[in-house]
Amino acid sequence: DADGSDDDEMLPGFAEAEQCVLDMPTRPAAAQVDPATRKRARTALATALNKIRRLEASAQAATARATTAKNALGVLQGMRTEFLITKREMVLGRSTDDQKVDIDLAEEGNASKVSRQQAFIKLRWNGEFCLRNVGRRPVWINNAAVESGHRCQLAPHSLIEVGGMRLLFLPNPTLVRNSEPEPF
Repeated sequence: DADGSDDDEMLPGFAEAEQCVLDMPTRPAAAQVDPATRKRARTALATALNKIRRLEASAQAATARATTAKNALGVLQGMRTEFLITKREMVLGRSTDDQKVDIDLAEEGNASKVSRQQAFIKLRWNGEFCLRNVGRRPVWINNAAVESGHRCQLAPHSLIEVGGMRLLFLPNPTLVRNSEPEPF
């Protein structure tokens, strides 16, 4: 389908992919497996890894097509909600009657531990995304704390944890390449 809607139905959600990884069996000790079985397992692993690489490439392409169709520079994919990054700089936090934010984490879940303005996500002139924490609590990027007043680069597929909620950062390289650089 030209609008990418069939691709969206084929891709697993964040929670399903996470659960699949957590459900994987543990490996036995090397002494418990005979050499022929070990060789078959290595071959099966190589085959599975190639399949995973192809699936990842397909998922990245489908995500890029879907976000391009929505005119988004990227996506923050939560377990319940997908937040589109549609501007070069967006505010992540918790909306109130008096103050609205671009990415309202209350849509994802209990945002009581999220500041009204928790962080800014910005597309820099060089095509990299950056997160600047302005909230009281730390924001975790790939299990590394970003304290209030600090910033860090957001690499593709970064896991952002805010107030107990997890969001996967998926940039759209197609629109990022085509976006106008910010003026100096």
